[in-house]
Amino acid sequence: RGKRSLNLGLTNVEIAELRYQQLYQFTDLTKDFFFSYAYDLTRPLQENFLRATLRPFPPPPPKDMYAWNHFLTRQLEECLGGLTAAYWICPLVHGSYIQRRINDYGRSLTLILLARRSRHFAGTRYLKRGVSDGGKVAND
Repeated sequence: RGKRSLNLGLTNVEIAELRYQQLYQFTDLTKDFFFSYAYDLTRPLQENFLRATLRPFPPPPPKDMYAWNHFLTRQLEECLGGLTAAYWICPLVHGSYIQRRINDYGRSLTLILLARRSRHFAGTRYLKRGVSDGGKVAND
């Protein structure tokens, strides 16, 4: 049980829950956020192909580098454990998604470009560029 706070008679857990609800309601999910129930958007295409052929159980957890709701779902993931967390937690990815149809000599091809943005480097582009000490390439 959480300790009772002096404001409103709520526990610290209840205050944290209200804060998370306000953060969620503040986020505009209609622009630049996307998710998938069936495909792991936090991993590159090569890893998803390898995972489809090997079919590991339980499935590997999503990469937290691209999961923008990682902070909000971290406690739930710890409570559920690695076996069931992958089935209950769906990572939100921030970036851009572009889909175009290409017609060439009677054949039709759908080209999809998916650009993900790291949650560790959420600042503006003009501050700093390059490789960080940890080997992460993005805006620092």
